[in-house]
Amino acid sequence: AGGERPLPLATERFVPGSWRASARFGGPVRFDVAGMLRSLESYPLDCTEQASSRVMGLLSAGAWAGEDRGGRLQIAVNSVLNRQRYDGSFSLWSAQGEPDQWVTAFATEALLRARTAGAAVPETAMNNALQFLDGAVEEFEDDTPIGLTTQAYRLHALALGGRVRLGAARRLMENLPQLPTPLARAQLGAAFAAGRDIARAEQAFLAALESPNRRFWHLDYGTSARDWLAIAVLMSEAGVLPARMNEVRSRIPGPEFSPSGTNTQEKGWALLAASVLGRDGRPVRVALNGAALEPPATLIVAPITGPATMRNNGDGPVWATTSIIGIPATALPAGRNAMRVARRFFTLTGQPLNLDQLRSGTSFILQIEGRAEDGQDHQAMVQQGLPAGWEIQARLPAGDIPGMAWVGTLTDPASTPALDDRVAAAVNLTAQEQVVRLAWRVRATTPGRYELPGAEMADMYRPELFARQATARITVLE
Repeated sequence: AGGERPLPLATERFVPGSWRASARFGGPVRFDVAGMLRSLESYPLDCTEQASSRVMGLLSAGAWAGEDRGGRLQIAVNSVLNRQRYDGSFSLWSAQGEPDQWVTAFATEALLRARTAGAAVPETAMNNALQFLDGAVEEFEDDTPIGLTTQAYRLHALALGGRVRLGAARRLMENLPQLPTPLARAQLGAAFAAGRDIARAEQAFLAALESPNRRFWHLDYGTSARDWLAIAVLMSEAGVLPARMNEVRSRIPGPEFSPSGTNTQEKGWALLAASVLGRDGRPVRVALNGAALEPPATLIVAPITGPATMRNNGDGPVWATTSIIGIPATALPAGRNAMRVARRFFTLTGQPLNLDQLRSGTSFILQIEGRAEDGQDHQAMVQQGLPAGWEIQARLPAGDIPGMAWVGTLTDPASTPALDDRVAAAVNLTAQEQVVRLAWRVRATTPGRYELPGAEMADMYRPELFARQATARITVLE
């Protein structure tokens, strides 16, 4: 309070004229909220989990949400609804897939919260989702870790929808020590809080606080950071154990929690936490480069055009954060951790292709091969950015291609989004099958000299496990 501090801005990292920046004052969290939202909305894939995370992130009505938040939220809601099955459940990639029990509960929560925020969610779709969860709760007999975790989520989602199942919650409470994650315990606590059973709600939340650690688990897309962000939201909304909220807030990640290093679950809950925890904040009073920012508010976001100085004119401490977005002046270097990725270019007859002799109108084959080296299961994304002078013609189908033995046996991806700036695919790797091989038919179009981004493969929910090639330059001749 009463102090000044500089706000440095590393503009030299970006192409001149391509960047824009803002300063954020106040708010309950220290990570880059605006960057989280941009990163979440620009994620190239769109499974039910990713679309639901996007819904959760867009629920925040803070100053970082930008223009037309409602329209963007509705698009994300529609994407979730497009994957609802005939029985009310949700599949991961399409409405024709197998139901994913945990994702169904997550998608239902996202839709319920979106409806409360004003998005259009058809009553039939909402009722069908809740009815599916209700039936699954009634038929529950699965005492495996994922079964217990999913049952806790079902009870929480049903409670959000006004269908509190206290009897089923009490039965699950008997297995409280066996609930494997802090989030599952907190979700059970939230279900009890919705049913006004405060004693059991506090007991479940205390169990979450007393066993805070966990490892990544792909079955619930969970990390410790995701769990604590979600617990902060659920405890704040439940209004229980107010004396422990400072402890929960202290466990929320700080500035090291970067948009580039987080998965979609973490981003969605981070944005919702920033919104929910900021509702009871005190107004901040700050000046930027000597000019007071009016009116005072719990969160102030102001554009900046270069390094600046801020002064806290209030009577309490204020978080100050700068965020910058633009075209990097230098590309990311090659790097890898527990994965490898390689690409090859062929003529249509299988001969190696010289990219510096490529002529406009020529079609060729791009093959990408990725490999995990840790013997673990991975839900991975493979992508290759396209130079401006190339265009996609088609992805080659899975299996062995007649007359193209040289391309190898191709993997059947879980999803291939229709994008025009890159080729991309979601693939599932297992401990037994650690290799993925994909191929596309591409055509050179516009003559010129272009940058060719490196191919990438990364675990979608553990982005620290990745492989990335360096960029190169290619030529398209007339």
